[in-house]
Amino acid sequence: MVPSRWVKKTIDEIASVSSGGTPSRSEPLYWGGEIPWVTTAEVDFCEIVDTNEKITEVGLNNSSAKLFPSGTILMAMYGQGKTRGKVAKLAIEASTNQACAAILLREGFSVDFYFQYLQSQYDNIRELSNSGGQENLSGSIVKSIHIPVPPLSEQNKIARILSVWDKAITATEQLLANSQQQKKALMQKLLTGKVRLLDENEARFENEWKYSTLKKLLSISKGQQLNKDTLSKVDEFPVINGGLAPSGFTNQYNTEANTITISEGGNSCGHVAFQSQRFWCGGHCYAIENLKLKIVFFGNTKYSLIGAKIIHKNLGLFYIVTIPDRPDKRGRPT
Repeated sequence: MVPSRWVKKTIDEIASVSSGGTPSRSEPLYWGGEIPWVTTAEVDFCEIVDTNEKITEVGLNNSSAKLFPSGTILMAMYGQGKTRGKVAKLAIEASTNQACAAILLREGFSVDFYFQYLQSQYDNIRELSNSGGQENLSGSIVKSIHIPVPPLSEQNKIARILSVWDKAITATEQLLANSQQQKKALMQKLLTGKVRLLDENEARFENEWKYSTLKKLLSISKGQQLNKDTLSKVDEFPVINGGLAPSGFTNQYNTEANTITISEGGNSCGHVAFQSQRFWCGGHCYAIENLKLKIVFFGNTKYSLIGAKIIHKNLGLFYIVTIPDRPDKRGRPT
């Protein structure tokens, strides 16, 4: 269902769809020129104003690469991880590789509106990919994508409103990135003892930090793997298997709340998190229990032990630096 005066069409009915190509890597004369060349790694819900690689006029003319105008919408047809289905908008004239579908809208259709719309349909578009060992989109699939067509004036109004939000999000992300960098610099000073703080009596902490291995301060246990087919989305206890988010949920737990976990491997290898509720510790996750330090704190989007600096990534060889208890008025540890 679409609102009155909106109609439903396919991309093929409102745009031409093409793809690019890759000049031969064995020919040096084809590379290092001034023509921007986009790969799917750069198609990431953004405006493209520059590219990592550039080709020459000779490379363009001796390959299937094409030059697309500013305002072309690019869609990644295949690529690593979550790349497939992402879109970007050219803010420059550029060529692309063969994994990018170039969508050139006809007159009477707003580039910004359809750029926003295709972003909103990312998950649905990924579901359209070819089945088989390697799921890809294709030019014919991209052409068949159904899209709404509001009146042009309404397209423009919607695009302007969403563009304002995009600018606000970009500004907020920049502020967050700056804050994270500032915190990272502060952590390097505080967590290594290069800068010592004052206690409540305005006396600077002076006691030496002690070095220890993790096994002297806590116990480390590895979880137990559950069959993913037994997991649900609605049970009470999260299954923590080392990733950045729960693998699913189950109706039982094997680890108590207020436990620190460390991921064993994969893309999240070494990720540290604090579990505030009972959970199932999976087979790719280590649980840190019986902690002999008094406090934990949040660190660098992960949870870290206060005063703990991980020097070696092998769990059996973790070393940490422990902060001594605050001194009393005579300068002795309490």
